[in-house]
Amino acid sequence: MIRVVIKHGEGRRVAGGHLWVFSNEIDRVEEQPGHPYSPGCLATLVEASGRSLGWGYYNRSSLIAFRLLSLSPETDVDELLVDRISRALDFRKKIYGVEDCYRLVNSEGDLLPGLIVDRYGDCLVVQYLTAGIEALGSKILRVLTDLLAPRAIVLRNDGPIRGLEGLGSAVEVAHGSLSGPIKVRMDGLEFLLDLTGGQKTGFFLDQRENRQALGRYVRNASVLDLFSYQGSWGLYALRAGARSVLAIDGSSSALQLAKDTAGANGFEGRLTTREGDGFDVLKDLAREGALFDVAVVDPPAFARTKKDAHAARIAYERVNKLAVRVLAKGGILATSTCSYHVDRDEFLGCVYKGIRSQGRTARVLEVRGQGVDHAPLLSMPEGAYLKCVFLEVL
Repeated sequence: MIRVVIKHGEGRRVAGGHLWVFSNEIDRVEEQPGHPYSPGCLATLVEASGRSLGWGYYNRSSLIAFRLLSLSPETDVDELLVDRISRALDFRKKIYGVEDCYRLVNSEGDLLPGLIVDRYGDCLVVQYLTAGIEALGSKILRVLTDLLAPRAIVLRNDGPIRGLEGLGSAVEVAHGSLSGPIKVRMDGLEFLLDLTGGQKTGFFLDQRENRQALGRYVRNASVLDLFSYQGSWGLYALRAGARSVLAIDGSSSALQLAKDTAGANGFEGRLTTREGDGFDVLKDLAREGALFDVAVVDPPAFARTKKDAHAARIAYERVNKLAVRVLAKGGILATSTCSYHVDRDEFLGCVYKGIRSQGRTARVLEVRGQGVDHAPLLSMPEGAYLKCVFLEVL
C-alpha cells in the first residue's frame, strides 16, 4: 500500500472516530515499490511521527482525499468486506425480521464509506459514490451475491456526488436481469419500483419510519402529499385510515406510478394527482380555497452544498408558508429537509417563520430523523442529514 502522511496535529479527528481526511490535511503521499498510485487505491494513514492511524483508500482528485476503512494494521480487504456487509445484514434482519426492503449498507454508518446498498426483496440496488469503492466493486458484488443470491443487482452510479471523485455516470444491471418495474411488499403495502429509472435507488427508504408515525394523525383526514414522487406518504396515510390524498409532483411518470400503486393496494379513487411545480400548485390551491387536514412537505434537498444553505433556508420558509395557507385550523403539518447543510434548529426556525407569517402558531408534536437502517455514526454528524417535524398548526 502507499502511505498517506497527515500534517502534524491533524490526526485528532480520525482518532476520535471520524472516517475522512481532507486534502489540505495531508502532508505528503509516499508510493511504495510495486504499489503505484491510482484513484481510490488502498493506502495506510500515518501521522508525521510515523504512528499508524489505520488504512483505507486515497483519491488525490477529491476534497475528501482519504477515507478510513480500518484502524487495525490488517490489509485483507476481502475479509473486511465480508465481515462488514455480513454484520450490516445481520443488523437489518434483527430490526426488520421478515421484511426484506431496507438500506442494507449505509456508507459511513456501516463503516464502508462510499458504499450504498438498498435491498428490495430479491433485488439489490448498489451505488459506488467514491473511486475507492468503485475500485472494490467486483469484490463487493461477489460478497452480495454469495450472501443473498439476488435475482438482480442494479448499479445506480448516476449520482452527482460521483463527479466530485472524478467518476462518470452510468446505470447498469450488473447481475441477473430486470424487465420494467418490480413489485415489492413493504409494511403491508405493495409498491411498484423502477430500479433503473426512478429517483435515488427506486424508493425513498429514509422516510419509511416517519411515514409509519404519521399514521396516528390521519384517520378520516384529507391529506396533501407535496413533492410526492410516487405518493408513498399518501399511501401510508390511506392505509392508516385517511379519507383522501392529493399527490403533487412535477413528474407525470411518478404520479402515474402513484396511481397504479394506489390501485394495487385497493385505494383506487381515494388518491388523486396534480402535476406541477410544488410552489405554484400550492398558490393555485390557496386561490381555489382548498383546505386539508394534513399536509406533508417532503421536498428534494434545497442545499446540496454549504454555499446553497442561505437560499435553502429561504425556500424552506416559503414552502411551509404556502403549505399552511391550505391547512385547516388544528391541521397537522409534517415537514422535512434532507439538506445536511441546514441543521435542525435552522430548519425549525424556517418553519416557524413560515407559520408565523400567516398569523398562526403551532405545537411541535415530534422531531424525527432518518430510519435506523440509515443510522449515522455518533462520530460523524455529517450522516445525520434528515430532519422531519410533525406540528399541529393552530
